[in-house]
Amino acid sequence: VRVTMGFVRWLLGRHAKRNLSGQVKASSQDGANVSLEQISEAQAVLPAVGAALLAREQEDSPGSIIIAEGLIVQGNQLEDAGDPERALTCYEKAIAVMPLMAKAYLNHGNACLALERSSDAIVAYQHALQLKPGYASAHFNLGNAFAALKQFEAALAAYMAAEQSDPKFIDALIAKANTLGDLGCFEQAVIAYLHALQKAPDHPDIHRNLGGTYRTLGQLDKGV
Repeated sequence: VRVTMGFVRWLLGRHAKRNLSGQVKASSQDGANVSLEQISEAQAVLPAVGAALLAREQEDSPGSIIIAEGLIVQGNQLEDAGDPERALTCYEKAIAVMPLMAKAYLNHGNACLALERSSDAIVAYQHALQLKPGYASAHFNLGNAFAALKQFEAALAAYMAAEQSDPKFIDALIAKANTLGDLGCFEQAVIAYLHALQKAPDHPDIHRNLGGTYRTLGQLDKGV
């Protein structure tokens, strides 16, 4: 099998970060005999090449970004008006325009969650996190989707990831404490609520839920 050695070297060196110089004898000619195993290795990274080229194309297409952002704004307005079904269509169009925009998948997941399609929401949030691993809002809403399915351990992990991404994310701190209570870990929930109070001393939900947890533990003097 004959392929362009320069292409194989570039492909594997750039996207698989491997140096072929120790595996394939260099040739002074543009073409060289390459094994089927090496061809398969090159083909394996072609999707990464395609994704990289698509990302570069999107970076160079401000018009596509504007269209996608406009569709997301339109979807947000529809959700605020109580129409998540039509909002979902806007987000799907935004994804079609900008398939590597994490925010589009985040909003898609939010609409699915509003429609009680929690499993679809999980897929959307996970896709957003693949594109933007430190996306605190995606971690948080992923936790909400797991909680809706009563998968509390998975929800707790997601809320903790949201807190790690943004330590001042109060809703994530509260959700983590609530979920610890759902799991029956009431003493740990108290610690989590107290930690949240350090960030938001006057938050009424934290005080209310902390009091309820104290009462559950039989510490009535603290639960007033």
